Amino acid sequence: MGQVYLVRRRLRSGFLALKVLHQAHLEQNHVQQRFVEVGRALSAVRHDNIVNILSVGTLGSGIPYWAMEYVEAKPLSEVLAYDSLLDTERAAHFGGMIALGLDAAHGVSVVHGDLTPANVLVLADDTIKVADFSNLENCSPLRLGGASLGAPEYWSPEQAQGLALDRSSDLYSLGVVLFECLAGKTPFVSHSYSDMVAQHLHTEPRAVMASLGRGDVPLAFRELLIECLNK
Repeated sequence: MGQVYLVRRRLRSGFLALKVLHQAHLEQNHVQQRFVEVGRALSAVRHDNIVNILSVGTLGSGIPYWAMEYVEAKPLSEVLAYDSLLDTERAAHFGGMIALGLDAAHGVSVVHGDLTPANVLVLADDTIKVADFSNLENCSPLRLGGASLGAPEYWSPEQAQGLALDRSSDLYSLGVVLFECLAGKTPFVSHSYSDMVAQHLHTEPRAVMASLGRGDVPLAFRELLIECLNK
């Protein structure tokens, strides 16, 4: 959806991250409008578990931008690439902070719409910051160049159907991310797009939990995942 640049502050020390709407989407007015509206809504929030947006504006060339805090971190996807199975305590620690970040955004009617390990940033002290929010509550998912935004492995059932998203959609995706932290794979695996969508729509979460393959996950954690993944 955008390109992100590291920029140096001119009037103060330090850096910012500048996210600009990708030029490929400048002719799509609905994408440009959504980008600006999400940025403005989130700029009213300051929270330790999201990448905070400091200002929203337009470059001289007319391209809209978000000026964001610069975060030195690695994506959770990179963490999982090196340590595919997290212990339950660390997974719960990450999940709690992701949930707090989502809750802060939900408070201003912003839903993530693309929650994956790639959009969860892990700082050196294991603090989590959620990045790249893309949608407004009760709005349909964005389509970019005719394709739906995001990775189908993490879609909620309503996102898979192109329906309007609310905060429960993010909770479903959170359940998928947490399952991957514990199992080393997403709950639904398929090389077929249509089969992936069908699994999100019809496979019950209790059946999915049977494939978790770990005896050290407490019952309360399992029940939480089932609740997140309920259709």
